[in-house]
Amino acid sequence: MRRLECHEQNMREELVRQSLAQNNHMNDMLRLQQQQLIDEFKQVMEERADFERTTYIDSLAKHIARIDGLVATISGLSIYFCYLRVYYEFSIS
Repeated sequence: MRRLECHEQNMREELVRQSLAQNNHMNDMLRLQQQQLIDEFKQVMEERADFERTTYIDSLAKHIARIDGLVATISGLSIYFCYLRVYYEFSIS
C-alpha cells in the first residue's frame, strides 16, 4: 500500500510541475503578445501623426498662398485707386 501512495504523490508532484510550467509558458506568451501589441500601436500612432502633420502643413500652405494672393490683390487695388484719384484730380482741374 505504501508503494501506491508514493506513486500517487509522485504523480501529484509531476502534475504540479506541469501546471507551473504551463502557467509560466502562458505568462511568457501573454507578455510577448502584449509587447507586440504595444509596438504595433506605437507604429500606427506614429504613422497617423505623420499623416496628420503632413495634412496640416499642406492645408496651412494653401491658406498662406491664399492670403498672399489677397495681399497682392489689395496692393494692386490700392495702386489702381491711387491712379484713379490722380486722374480724378487732374480731370477736375
